[in-house]
Formats: sequence, structure tokens, C-alpha cells
Amino acid sequence: MDYTKLILHDDKGYGLKHNIFNSSNNIFPHVHNCYEIIHFINFQGSYSVEGNIYEINNNDILITNLNELHRALLPPNTIFESQQFLLKEAFLAEFVFNDYNPFRALKYRELGCQNKIDASIVKQYHLDDLFNQMTFYHENPLPESKSMIKALSLQLLTHINNIVSITPMKKESNNIIQDILVYINNNLTEKITLELLEIEFCTSRYYISRIFKRQIGYTVVEYITTKRILLVKEFILNGMYASDAALEAGFFDYSNFYRAFKRATGMSPYDYKAQLKSNMEMDK
Repeated sequence: MDYTKLILHDDKGYGLKHNIFNSSNNIFPHVHNCYEIIHFINFQGSYSVEGNIYEINNNDILITNLNELHRALLPPNTIFESQQFLLKEAFLAEFVFNDYNPFRALKYRELGCQNKIDASIVKQYHLDDLFNQMTFYHENPLPESKSMIKALSLQLLTHINNIVSITPMKKESNNIIQDILVYINNNLTEKITLELLEIEFCTSRYYISRIFKRQIGYTVVEYITTKRILLVKEFILNGMYASDAALEAGFFDYSNFYRAFKRATGMSPYDYKAQLKSNMEMDK
């Protein structure tokens, strides 16, 4: 069975899939419009999350949020197996309180930090058992399945919150790419060029371009564009006109923005906003 993309269905608020795939199915750098938790059953490779490289072993777990660009780095001709869980906050909306948010660790970490939970901790907290139970109820639709998946996912998130809160944050020292990523994400709405980065980090733009592409999988321009598109989507969701959202997110030429948005989403900003409105009306 080859890897196929897991689609999160809005009517459920979550997606769950048991993947068996080979490394010829390239997984390109990407983000999700939801949170992702991956449990690696049989995996000997690594994952890049916002430029931070995590070596992955069997039974490790990896978490990402809506804004974290990530990709698998896979040895050739190898079979991998994992459980992939996607979910939105709406799925557990009744459990989000002012003094406690079950999505805290997923949502509020520094980008590219504390994404990996080691296998020994996964076993200690029985996170693999929770995954297996969720998979059972997902694949065997019983009257209690939705309630059980909610209860189990709430347990999973609660444990992840506790694990992340007591795990020291590790960042590679002298990693210029991580420093550049922090700079880009903190200045997305401003004009950012390779020339500016060259001056800011006292490093040749050609060197920055080469190692950025190698470590992130995107060019600097592609990365900035991807992050700005995410910001535009957020602004549109909050009621902004597409033209205002584009300008606010750092796109200073609307025609360039329009082409980039359509390439990234498969639809025009107008159609995207109309689809959002339609989805919201259906939810009501």
C-alpha cells in the first residue's frame, strides 16, 4: 500500500490514517490547515521542521502546528509505516477553557522547537496505546466511536501538553538558517530580500540561498511566499478583503499575490473567501 494524502474532513474535524509507504513517494515541504500528530511505527529517517532536523526512530511521535513547514527526509528504497492524526480545535471546542487549552503545546511552541517526543516517553505515557485505540474506533464505526475518539484525543493532547512543558527546549547553536527563519517570521509583513538578509546576517546571499534550499526544501522566496499566503488566509478568515489582506501580509504587488495565491490554493482569493463563507453557513 503506497502513501496517499490524508484529507481532513471538516464535518468530522479530524482525520486519522494508518500509512504504509515507500520512499519513492516523495513528501515535499508543506503545511496543514490543522494540527498534525504522527506516530512512527517503522521509520528510519529524519524530519525537517522549520529547518530543525529531527532523527526519527520507531515509536517516536512528531507534532506540528498550522504554521510549521515540514517534510520527511527519507533514505531511498525503504518502506515506512506510521499513524497520522490531523485535527482542528473545533473538534474539541467544548474542552477549550480560559484557563486551559488542550492544544497549548501544539499551538504555542516556538516554531521548529519541541516537535519530537522520544519513543521512551511515548511508551511511558502509553501514547502508542492511545493511537491504537483511536484507530480502532475510527476503522470500526460504532455508536460510541465519535465520543471515544474525542475522549482518547483529549487524553493524548493532555499528555503532550505535560511532556512539552517539562522537556527542555533544544536548539542547535550557530544554526544560521534557524536564525534567518526567526527573522523572516518576525518580519513577514515587511519587505524581505536576499540582499537584506545578507546585510542582516553578514553572510553571502549565495551561501544563504544554497543552505536554505538544502535544509528547508524551499528557496528563500518560496518560503516567504508560503508563509505570507498562510497569513493572508488568516486575515481573510477574520473578515478582511483579499486586497487588504495581501497588503497587510507583505504582498506589495496584487498581481504577484493573485498568481501566488492561486498557485498555492488552486483558487482565486475571491473563490477562497466564498468557500469559507459557504463552509461557515453550513456549520451553522
